[in-house]
Amino acid sequence: MQVERKRSGWAIWIALSLAALAAPQRLSDLDRLSFVGDEETSALPAKALAEGKGNVMPTGMEYRRALPLTRLNAAIASRFGLENPWSYRVSSAVAGVISVPVVYGAARMFVGPQAALVAGVAVAFSEWHVLFSRMGRMYVPFLLFYVLSAWMLWSWVRGGDPRRLALGAAAFAGATSMHALALFALQFPVIALVFPGAAVSVGAVLVAVALMGVPSWLYTRWTDSPYGAWSDPVSGAEFGVVEAAGLAVTPAMLVGVALGIVGFWLGLRAARLLADGTPAQAPRWWQLAAGGTAGVAIALAYWWGAALCLAGMLLVSTGERATWVRRAWRPLAALALLGAGSSAYAVVSLGLSEGIKSLVSFPFPYPLFMLPQFPLFMGLFALGCMYFVIRRYEPGKDGDDQTGARGAALAALLTVAGIGVASSWGETRYLLHMYPFLLMVGAWGLVEGCGVALSRLGLQGRGMGWRGAACALLILAGADPGHGVPVTVRTAGMTHGQPTRPATHVFELRPDHEGPGRYVRERLLATDVVVAEDPLQQHWYAGRVDYWLRHPNHAPGAVFRDDAGDLRDIYIGSRWPLDGDALARAQESAAGRIWVLTSAETLEARDLNAGQQEWLAGVRDTYLPVYVGRDGVTTVYCIPPRGFDTDSAPCPAGLTE
Repeated sequence: MQVERKRSGWAIWIALSLAALAAPQRLSDLDRLSFVGDEETSALPAKALAEGKGNVMPTGMEYRRALPLTRLNAAIASRFGLENPWSYRVSSAVAGVISVPVVYGAARMFVGPQAALVAGVAVAFSEWHVLFSRMGRMYVPFLLFYVLSAWMLWSWVRGGDPRRLALGAAAFAGATSMHALALFALQFPVIALVFPGAAVSVGAVLVAVALMGVPSWLYTRWTDSPYGAWSDPVSGAEFGVVEAAGLAVTPAMLVGVALGIVGFWLGLRAARLLADGTPAQAPRWWQLAAGGTAGVAIALAYWWGAALCLAGMLLVSTGERATWVRRAWRPLAALALLGAGSSAYAVVSLGLSEGIKSLVSFPFPYPLFMLPQFPLFMGLFALGCMYFVIRRYEPGKDGDDQTGARGAALAALLTVAGIGVASSWGETRYLLHMYPFLLMVGAWGLVEGCGVALSRLGLQGRGMGWRGAACALLILAGADPGHGVPVTVRTAGMTHGQPTRPATHVFELRPDHEGPGRYVRERLLATDVVVAEDPLQQHWYAGRVDYWLRHPNHAPGAVFRDDAGDLRDIYIGSRWPLDGDALARAQESAAGRIWVLTSAETLEARDLNAGQQEWLAGVRDTYLPVYVGRDGVTTVYCIPPRGFDTDSAPCPAGLTE
């Protein structure tokens, strides 16, 4: 009892210390940089709410996403200033600080105290976590509630304490109020059942999951319903959207279905042979489901998906791997032949490059995008998963730390698979809630690897208790490019125009929308027209944006037609000129000046269509910029009014340097 009390005391002090270490890089100078990456999407309804208009966008569309956060930000903005970016960022920054000790506490449950110290230090000094903590969006508050919910629900199933269920349900409600991805938290009580030793019955877990999951799903539907009410998805070639054709049965489809059925049977057969040779505590139903799905993926040559399914099957298996391969060699060999044939067909029919891509394209391979963000931890996570797959699970011998580490790895892989099936956008922000569990597994692998190295050197017992501290110092020093003191100092002190890593920041440099937007706002007349590449953020600073330069395919479900038949976006009501002719007509009919704002955040070759690019090139060839933002890229052009009407003013002199 005395030892446990001492350990708890140390854990509390470490958690508080981690929070203190995490605070400066998240809370300092939050108002220094202009909005970026959809921050204004959260700030606009919060500002409207503070002004007594309700949680609405400038168009009048109600914004229900992360509604509690919107209300909190509105209260803060009412006190500290509606135009101050700090007001809309501080809640996320505070959530970022609190989430660090929460991750540490959860990691103690999943991977043990030494690896938990490494994971806590890693998230405290994480470029990714610091970046999102300093942004006025819901992702870090969501992460806080998500990790807390996962921790409590896992420990409820493993320990049986109903108070943990109550805390987990409350945290899950908080996560649901922030983002629809909260539903992924409900995998943790189910995964906790997969491993032997659960203290709660299957029925109780399923009832709890249903009682939490159904309201969460309904709340998500309610949250998104204004989008359906406002958006008017258009079809037709001029918008770049073609109505889906009816399902046509083709020979290729029939062959694919046949291959999938055969692959499922072979995978099920191989999994059954594994389950039959596994002690009774192994979850037979899990192995059969994962094995059958892996068989389908192999037969259709979705090798990345097959790897995820096989990992899910073997992570929890107590059976000997070599024995299973010998017993199941026939279905495994048949699956290998099917997969090789499908792979060869893909390469021949699609070409070498596209064929190889197709073999790893489903589910979408998000880890490839995360690898540049933190290569060391991604490598450690991959090695840890491979170790768990190759080495059979021995519940009595491995202990709680490895059970938790295997559970965290399985949850991370299931999240990667689920997001990869649902979305191929490539935005890693959808995996931010999985990130702490990836760090936990990587930290476990680093600490255990240090232990193996010390043992090989004959230093058993010497320094074993300090492995976590030594590994934490390694992370602090910057052994991983995405973690450590150097990268977090750089992130917290970022300036406009500073080069960034697109894999983490989405863009190649930190854009400045405030300077150009305010420059236009100070000179904007009622007769003027504003054309912008990034109107949501530039609306915040310029006051209004009349035309949005964007490729029609960008968001066909986020527009509506007004009474005049013009396409407008559902957030701020900017018109969408679909081609250069529409822009030329707008230019001809403008009563005043036309302000054109480009954006360093926009990749014009990707984000603008050919007509818009041609029109913008003409503007650049004809007029000198009148203002260049602090990023050195975001630029303001002014097109003078046609007749220099008395109600209009001339353009400022263009910059010559």
